Amino acid sequence: MTEVALFCIFAFQFFYAKNKFYSMKKISKSLHRILSIVVGIFISIVCFTGAMLIFENEITEWQNPQIYKVTPTPNGAIPVSDILTKVVATESQKAEVTQVVIYRNPKKSYKVVLNVGGDTKTLYVNQYTGKVLGKPTESKFFYTMYRLHRFLLQPRPKDDSIFWGKKIVGISTLIFALILITGIITWFPRKGQSWSNRLKISIKHGWRRFWYDLHVVGGVYVAILLLLMALTGLTWAFPWYRTVFYGIFASGDKQTQARPNDKGKDKTIYVDNETDSIDSQRYVSWQRAVENVEAMGKGYTQFTISKNEVRAKISNAGNSRASDTYKFNPTTGDITKTKPYADVSKYMKTRGWVYSIHTGYWGGFAMRVIYFIAAMLGAALPLTGYYLWIKRRFFNKKRKKE
Repeated sequence: MTEVALFCIFAFQFFYAKNKFYSMKKISKSLHRILSIVVGIFISIVCFTGAMLIFENEITEWQNPQIYKVTPTPNGAIPVSDILTKVVATESQKAEVTQVVIYRNPKKSYKVVLNVGGDTKTLYVNQYTGKVLGKPTESKFFYTMYRLHRFLLQPRPKDDSIFWGKKIVGISTLIFALILITGIITWFPRKGQSWSNRLKISIKHGWRRFWYDLHVVGGVYVAILLLLMALTGLTWAFPWYRTVFYGIFASGDKQTQARPNDKGKDKTIYVDNETDSIDSQRYVSWQRAVENVEAMGKGYTQFTISKNEVRAKISNAGNSRASDTYKFNPTTGDITKTKPYADVSKYMKTRGWVYSIHTGYWGGFAMRVIYFIAAMLGAALPLTGYYLWIKRRFFNKKRKKE
């Protein structure tokens, strides 16, 4: 609860300072400057690494087209049963298919997840030939960016001691939200002042004026988006914040989270290569289930098949995790039960929206471009702030003495 105490202290200082009454703008300006000096460098790191992660999937696929991209054929994709039969036949150990992901984009390869000897293995397969294209490639750059973004590269302690990297990122993000609010208050024009001058970035009055406008005006343009990123990102930082957040936006729903061990319960299709006992009929039911869902004509963008269930992704915009769920007969592939997204609990919907809003997926590709620009500008704000503060604090005093 240390973070709560710190936040309360900052909130108290927001309204009072040394028992003297100040205007809201003066308090905001002072608080904005002090807090930015303290955590500015951490804010720059979090914003920059967040920007780098926005297009991780697209860049990874672009760098490895031999794994993720395929060329459609006139005959179309071969049946799922044939694809899975070919995939498990490539494994030398006992293998078990746990999930298949089928994308609406015909140029994107299928994703097959297996359990091989107790370990999870992910492969990408050409759906037109059944050829295994390879494993997903892990980028050291994006892995480093992720660890910087979440933990400042600190290894997770094995003895459950304080995770300082995560704490520093969380506290800095919490303070960042307050910095953004005080920045907006400081920028807000006084009565009678012109709005037009408050919304322009000058490029004709020297570098110092440019950096000042970029910091003040540029910061205002992206403040709301940065605030959304900060407030949603905090749900991964602090349990107390997560409880309060979901208590407000998903009140009345039980806050349950899937545990990693639960994933092992969704195992299906047993294949023993030693005895060569492959029951392809089970795979056929998966194909029939997908065909039955597609026949409903709802324009789904992705299908994820696991056990006796098909999760059909509704759209690439809005809640990026919004899906309709269909249960099917594992023998015939007939749909036995439907759970539309509208019936999903408020808590699970909110979790999907939190992820989508934090990453920019709620607005599709165009919104993620905007998020990238906002995050990069967010990384620059502390740097321009340091520049302006050093210039005013030290160089102006030096000139006055001269």
